Formats: sequence, structure tokens, C-alpha cells
Amino acid sequence: MSEKIRVFVDTPAWFIRPRNTDWQYMRQLKALEQFLEIEVSYAWDIRDVLGESATYAHRRILRQTPAGPARFLRDGSFVDRRAAGAGVVLSHRRFPETRGNLPVIWQHCVLDPRMALASGRGTAEIEQDYRDHEPVFRRAAAVQVATPAEARRHAARFPSLAEKFHAVPFFLPYIEPIDENTLLAKHREVAPLRLLFVGREARRKGLDLLLEAVARLPISLRMHYQLDVVSSLSGAAVDLLAGLNARVHRDMPRWEVLRLMRAAHIFAMPSRFESFGLTFIEAMAAGCAVIGPDWEVQSEILDHGRAGLTLPPTVEAIASALAELVEHPTRRLELAAAGHQRFRTAYAPEVVAKAYFDMFAVAVRALG
Repeated sequence: MSEKIRVFVDTPAWFIRPRNTDWQYMRQLKALEQFLEIEVSYAWDIRDVLGESATYAHRRILRQTPAGPARFLRDGSFVDRRAAGAGVVLSHRRFPETRGNLPVIWQHCVLDPRMALASGRGTAEIEQDYRDHEPVFRRAAAVQVATPAEARRHAARFPSLAEKFHAVPFFLPYIEPIDENTLLAKHREVAPLRLLFVGREARRKGLDLLLEAVARLPISLRMHYQLDVVSSLSGAAVDLLAGLNARVHRDMPRWEVLRLMRAAHIFAMPSRFESFGLTFIEAMAAGCAVIGPDWEVQSEILDHGRAGLTLPPTVEAIASALAELVEHPTRRLELAAAGHQRFRTAYAPEVVAKAYFDMFAVAVRALG
């Protein structure tokens, strides 16, 4: 398909605030235009923002959420009056009504059931989540999920809809990977060995687990490292920082976080719950040896242990992984190089842009 594909990006108006990561991500999809014949448009109106924000805040205060598929379905012509000229709509979280035959790609899925169970959800809740999603999956021209593992799981659950699920990871046009010589030089210069954690929601991201694991390292190893923590420390046991050679950065712009990654040898974020994890991709591009949880998506990102260590988010497992990487520089370099290569082949902006284009093209053909 050589003709330019015009995409209208739709997202809940109450997302529209500078610090909302979903809002930031949907905005940067505009950069797809730099790679392929794609035209991306947005059209948020202040009246919609105020109206939706008020409704959302009211529901949050009363703790009310629409039941069943209704929680995903948008009412009325919000998209119709804004998507003029578009060939396809990419909708995040909620599914819009459109006139005519305008195809909609829904960017949503049922998250890793194993992770959900570990976080306290019950089997019945997860089954209901699948049932709530199914009618909306059927309405979509295509469904975007982040990894092949998610696509396979959904296809197995809904075999008649299997072709609708497209594994398209997050598009991160701002990342510039380090070159191989810089990666090698970084891992030769390890005085001190630099560890890094990045995660605003400290407890959910596993900072307390990481700090306890660091404290368990033999003193002979702990003498020669520097730990940088970029976090608000929300929900974390701050007292765990005592006695550790750690620097805390409570708020830091993205470019400074990327600078820390380029200097770090090991990046660790053993999240208890994680829908994706952009920082894993950023750390791989920066040449870090990565430690992440073995949930479905993060295991896929780290190529099932070949491009980073994947482990259950427990202190014992994290301590063991840290000791392995601290004590064995060859292993550390091997994982850093594999993660760097994994970024280039699976998550580089030009690779992900092509995946987006192919998904858009399939959706246009499906309902065209």
C-alpha cells in the first residue's frame, strides 16, 4: 500500500495533562510521520476535556465504574466530528462510535493473568475481564497489544478473532542507542559499578525489594557500587536506604534519566505489576544489563532471559541476580550486548513504525 494512511488518534480527554504518561505517549505518535507514509491527527476540544474530566472525577469520588463492556464504549459522535478525512482511528482505552465504515483499532487487552493473580485479583475477576473485552474485540477492525506473547494468549482465548490481534510495541522515537564501542568501553570502566532504578511509583515498581536485595550483597561487593534511584519514593520503605551507597532523585526530566542510563552498568526494576515498562527499552538501548520481572510482557521484552535477567519479584531472586552480575563482568557484558541488539531488532523507532504501518494497512483493508 503506497498511499499515505491518515490516522486519527483518539484517547480519553481526561488523560490530557502534562505528567500523564499515556497522554505523552499518544502525542508522540505524531513522529510516525518521519518514518513512513502516515499522517497522524488529533483534535481535542477544551469543552470535551472539561466535560470528561468532571465526569471521570465524579466517578472516582463515588468509586463508580460502568459495568461490563459499557466501561469501554464511548457514547455519541465525539470522534465523528473530529476524524474527517481519516482512514483509520487508533483508540486508546475506550472504543468510539464512528459513522460509515471507518475502521477502529483498539489499543487495549486483558493483562497477564498470572501477574493479576499475584497482585490480588481473583480468577473470577479475570474471567469477567475476558468476557467484558470480547464484544469490543469483535467490533474492532484490529486490536493492538504490546507483545507477541499477548497476541498469542488472546488468539488462543478467542480463536475466531485470532487475526485481529497485532503485536505492536511502544513507539519511542526519542531513543538514540549508544554505539557498540561505547557499550564496550562503559563495561570496561566499572569503578564504581553503577546500579540504577527508575520508577515513580516506588512500591509497585519493586524499589523496596531491590533495596533489600542490595543490602544482602556481601560487604566486599557493596563497597564498590553506586546506586541511583529515580523515584518519588511513594509507598516505599525509605528507611531501607539507610546504610546503602544510594543517591535519590525524586524528580528528573527524561533526558537526565537517559543520561544516567548511559552511565549505568546494571538497570533493575523488579516490578510487582507492570503493563509494559518503557524504561526496560530505554535501558537496553543505553547498554545496561537489565534485571526485570518474569511477567508475560517483560519476559518477552527481555527475550525470555536472553537479553536480560527475568525473575520473580522476590528479594531472594533479585539478590541472586545482582550477585551474578556484580561478580561476573563477562556475564554482565554479555547481557548488555544482547539487550542492545534486542533493542535494534525489535524496538528501534524505524522497526516499530513499520509495525504500526502494517497494522494500519490491515485495518483499512479489513473494512475498506
